[in-house]
Amino acid sequence: MATVCIFTLSVATLSVVSCDKEKNDGERMETVTVSPRLVLSVARPTSSLLEYCMEVKLESGEMRYLLPGDIEGFEYEEGYEYRLKVWITPHENLPTVIHPGTFKLMEILSKTFVGSEASSRIEDLTFDNYPRVDGSTSCAHLNIIIACKLLNVPYTWLEPLVDEWIIRPDYEHIPGSHRDFFWQRIMTSQTHGAFTNLIEGNADIILTHRTMSPDEKAHADALGVTLIETPVASDAFVFIVNPENAVKSLTVAQVQDIYTGKTTNWKQVGGRDADIKVFTRPRNSGSEEVMRELVMQGLETGDFPESAIGSMAWVFSEVINDRDAICYTFLNYKELIVRKPDSEVPKVAVNGVFPGEETVSDGTYPFIAEVHVAIRSDLDRNSMAYKLYEWLQSSAAHAAITESGYFVK
Repeated sequence: MATVCIFTLSVATLSVVSCDKEKNDGERMETVTVSPRLVLSVARPTSSLLEYCMEVKLESGEMRYLLPGDIEGFEYEEGYEYRLKVWITPHENLPTVIHPGTFKLMEILSKTFVGSEASSRIEDLTFDNYPRVDGSTSCAHLNIIIACKLLNVPYTWLEPLVDEWIIRPDYEHIPGSHRDFFWQRIMTSQTHGAFTNLIEGNADIILTHRTMSPDEKAHADALGVTLIETPVASDAFVFIVNPENAVKSLTVAQVQDIYTGKTTNWKQVGGRDADIKVFTRPRNSGSEEVMRELVMQGLETGDFPESAIGSMAWVFSEVINDRDAICYTFLNYKELIVRKPDSEVPKVAVNGVFPGEETVSDGTYPFIAEVHVAIRSDLDRNSMAYKLYEWLQSSAAHAAITESGYFVK
């Protein structure tokens, strides 16, 4: 107790003798709140690397994102909300928007248990019995994040060597005998390949942006297989154009007319006098089947065979390089995986509604796509794959879903 009194006195003394310094260079004592969950953020604005950070709320209401070791003398324990008295020293040569400064713990004012992510995991799930999970390209990061959450493996986002940001699990947290886990159990065979693997028994569970296509249903019927398909998250299906395109909004009917081939010139929808270059995806790809079902609604898509793009990432390079191009993708994929801003690849509003978090959540944006989890109907109800299927429909999965950039159903 005496030690605490001396410590408190020294802090008070420090505050008094530092008044002029506080005024001159911003050094100050402040009470902050530290959130009970680590969040993916950029700890240093000068870095593009997403890392698990503490969310630190200042007295002003501003947020700072600090790595767990960034507050000197403080050991962070997830599951607890903290109120701390800290000494903040701004960086000598950099403004706060570039560097948050240094934080030193003076006193822990409170530590309140609010729950642990451990309670959101599946009992007895291990590296050994984790199901064989497959999925679409657009759901690859979701599958990895789910596995990392359930197996308590930290991860970071890495900048793309070519097109796509990727998730790198921290292999130091994976037992040596399971270092190849993410290659063996977490697959990305693209949508059609994932459904084929599930139907043929080469995967236990899949996540995709759509349900079975007619071709896949016929294949399942031929093998006597039925699937259970359940929506677990929402996303927006969006149309993108070149930044030089003056068209900022299209109606549903105008989109349909472009993709049936009825409308062929941008001038017909308020743009420049130029032929529309319509890009599509191959049949049975996830986005192409969503396009046919969600947007075309029974209308026959025009024949644009020379425009079919094999990779989702290539969609963006084609649109960037062709002034008169239009194509489609998923909002999550654009914002989180390729990370192309609207200044570089603009999204088009539909019926005057721009796709974003609010308009997807409230359903006002016309084209809401659903992320589905699918299993075979004969899956053992006691298996870990079935437990994962149930978990994905529960509130326990919400953190992984939202952290993956999707919207909870």
